[in-house]
Amino acid sequence: MFVTRYRNLSVILLLIVLILVGVQVEQVLAKHQNQWQANQIIPFVLAVAKDHNLKPSQVMVNQTTLKDGLLVRFAGRDYQLQLSADHNSYVLQRAHVIDHQVRVNR
Repeated sequence: MFVTRYRNLSVILLLIVLILVGVQVEQVLAKHQNQWQANQIIPFVLAVAKDHNLKPSQVMVNQTTLKDGLLVRFAGRDYQLQLSADHNSYVLQRAHVIDHQVRVNR
């Protein structure tokens, strides 16, 4: 009886530890994914600026991760981003925002 109780407690403790380790691994992977996406936004802004003969400072985006649906603003117009599957090409489609009171963080 005494051995069985400790065996059950050790199994429960082991499961709790495995769950906590799994959560930590998931958080680390999510952090690396976000960093990778954040590192992709800079080349994208530079490419848009080059394609439209603008300075990079004239191109504004609404988020720091590169993914479909990103809003891009330049030359007083708004565009929505559509990325190819391999993220090597993009399409900017004219978009119209509902709230024109936009705060720009630099």
